[in-house]
Amino acid sequence: MNFYLTRKRQLYYIVAIGASWIAFVLWEVYELAAVATGFGGGYIQTEPMDLAIDLWVDSLGALAVCFLYDEFSHG
Repeated sequence: MNFYLTRKRQLYYIVAIGASWIAFVLWEVYELAAVATGFGGGYIQTEPMDLAIDLWVDSLGALAVCFLYDEFSHG
């Protein structure tokens, strides 16, 4: 994130959240595949509430990275 995608710096907020959602989807697919194949060992949670919490935490993480980037690079 140390480069400008366009002159509008706010674009990296959208890119960061989009990337975190893509990573979220890939991770959840991995979790479901691990549970389906028995690889998970019984420790993987696949309830809808767990999915919602994971998406919320991923989104907050992306926003935190953007805020820290703004604070330390444009201060």
